[in-house]
Formats: sequence, C-alpha cells, structure tokens
Amino acid sequence: DDQDRLISEPGYNPQTQLYGSWDKKDYQELSDLKISKEDCLAQVDFLNRELFLEILFKGEKDKTSLYVAALTAILRPQLEEAPLIHVTAPTAGSGKSFVCKLIGRLAVDRNIAVKPFPKSEEECSKTILTALYNNLPVINFDNIDRDIPAYPSLCMVLTDSSFDARKLGEISSITTGTRSLFLSSGNNVRPTNDMTRRTLVIELDPKSERPIGRKFCINPLRNLETKRKQYIIALLKIILGWIQAGKPITNTKLVGFDQWAQYCVQPFLWLGMEDPLIAMSEEAQNDVQQEELYALLKALFDRYQISRFRIKQVVGAAMDQVGSTTGKDLYDAVVDAVGLERDGCINKKKLGWYFKNKEGQVLKGLRIVREKKLLDGY
Repeated sequence: DDQDRLISEPGYNPQTQLYGSWDKKDYQELSDLKISKEDCLAQVDFLNRELFLEILFKGEKDKTSLYVAALTAILRPQLEEAPLIHVTAPTAGSGKSFVCKLIGRLAVDRNIAVKPFPKSEEECSKTILTALYNNLPVINFDNIDRDIPAYPSLCMVLTDSSFDARKLGEISSITTGTRSLFLSSGNNVRPTNDMTRRTLVIELDPKSERPIGRKFCINPLRNLETKRKQYIIALLKIILGWIQAGKPITNTKLVGFDQWAQYCVQPFLWLGMEDPLIAMSEEAQNDVQQEELYALLKALFDRYQISRFRIKQVVGAAMDQVGSTTGKDLYDAVVDAVGLERDGCINKKKLGWYFKNKEGQVLKGLRIVREKKLLDGY
C-alpha cells in the first residue's frame, strides 16, 4: 500500500482499489519477516538458477533489466506508470520471444497471446483501446520488424494513468485505466524519438551464427507452471528487504517514471547490480533524430553564429553547396533533416515546419529561436 506494507489479505482493498485473488496461506511466510541484504542476494541467485541462467545477455545492465522487468510484471497493477519492456537481439533465434513469455508468465498464470505491432497511429490507438477495454493484463507485440515509432497513443498509455479514445464507429469516447504490462521484441529494433525514454531495452547476444540450435539444461517456462508463487515470493522478498533497509536511493532518476524507478529499479541497485536507467538516458540522448538536429544546429551556427537568418536564406545557402569540394555540411544537415523533393530541391515549407517543431530545443548548448520581427526568421 502507500505505506509500503505488504497486503496479504485477499479480496478488495479500498486503499489500493485493487482486488486480490490468492490463497492467504501462499504468502503467509512474508508477514513480519525480517529480510537482510544477504537474504535478498540469495533470492537473486535463486531466480537466476531457476529462470535466467541460460539467457545470453549482451551486458550486465541487460541482466539487471530482466530482473527489473520481472519485478515490474508482478507490481504492474499497483504502479501508476511503467515503460515498455523491449527485448532485442542481433539475430533470429536468440530468445527474444521466450524472454517476453517469461516476463508475461510472471505477470499472469497463463500464456499470453501476441499481437502484431500497429502500422499507424490510428491502428495503434484502436489496438490499445481494445486491449485495455478488455482488461488484458499483458500486451505483447512480437517480432517487430522496424524501429519503434513514437505513436502518440503508445507514448500516452505508458506515462499516463488513464487512456481516452473513441471506439470504432462511435462518437463518444471511452476512458480506461492503463495498468497493463506492455512488452515487445524484434531483431535489431530500437525505440525512436519519445519512445527512447519510455522503453526499457533488454539486449540479448548469443554470439552465434545459429543460436536456434542451442541446447538447454533448464526449462524456465515449465518451472513457472509449478513454482510461479515461489518466484513471486522471491521478488517480493527483494523489495521488502530494500524497504526494511530504509529504501536507499541512488542519484539516477527517470522523468515520468518516478514510482517505477523507485520500486522496481532501486532494490537491485541497492544489491550492487548495474543501473539500467543510465542506458535508458543514454538511449534518449543518442537518438538518431537528435543527432540530425545537432548536425543542423552546428552547421547553422558555423555559418551564421548568432546572426538572424531566414528559411529562404538557409535553403539557398544549402543548395549553393551542391557539388562543392570545400564542404557540404549545411546541405547534408538540411537534407538529413527534411529530405529532397523529386526535382532535387529542398522544400522551404518542410524546413519551416521542422524549425517550428524543434524551436527552443537545446542540444550541446545550441538551440534555434524564432525571430518574431522577421518573416520566417530565426
């Protein structure tokens, strides 16, 4: 609850407004239990042996991310917001879908159906509304074949506690809660734009040409069929031990997911595991479109310094660099940002909209500011 007490009584809890369906005896051992840091480390080792031992991660932060995802899975109904959990790998057969199934089975005691990733914002909004309206606890987008776009509806559902959209064929809108667990997977697929800070990425790397041929000694999904409650208890012991230790917090923060970062990430940082939030922050900072914007800002600064300029001037200066042997930095930056028309020219209107959308955004000390006294001026 909001006082960090474990609710062991099944049934409806008016404080959390959640209905718990379990046998009280299942979690009785956690009542008034004193849990040390060593006890928590033993639970991490238990989960690793039983579930995660043979998963080949790219790095230690990815292993931490899977523990974080596991804790997110069992706490999701109590969290106001939680990021998309995305599993990626360089080759097929690396275990991406398997890891998503593993996380999903921790959330609910049954197999979770997968969904194709939406191809447009309209489709995304309808898919999400239908899933939330039907109270699906887990929404799993499997085998995405392109980088994850920042659809407004997907961004909204990850950072807001409610989602409002219109059902197909109806005028009135429907408001639903958003406390479902969102999962996704794809080969060499990354989040883009605003999704970079809304996505916890787990990278797998079997370092094999044909990872699908690997043989395994344990069967985590089968273990989950018979020992799921033991794994939930192990995860609850970790968070309870962290709470009993005074809820120690590192300096790492993630804007928009404070509650999730505190209760799902900090317990593992307390145990000395690598911080996945650093990677999430770096992902957002290293986004390709951010790099494109910085290249354009730098090219504009190199040319105009702090002087005013107009869109028409920028387009003319960029086109003057076509065929130049002394440098095409402005031309290349503008083309990377807005592309070329069929006739090989730069569209002034597109560049104007681009500047308008990026106005005021600061990158490495540079930003573009509108000059209101000058038509199309900056």
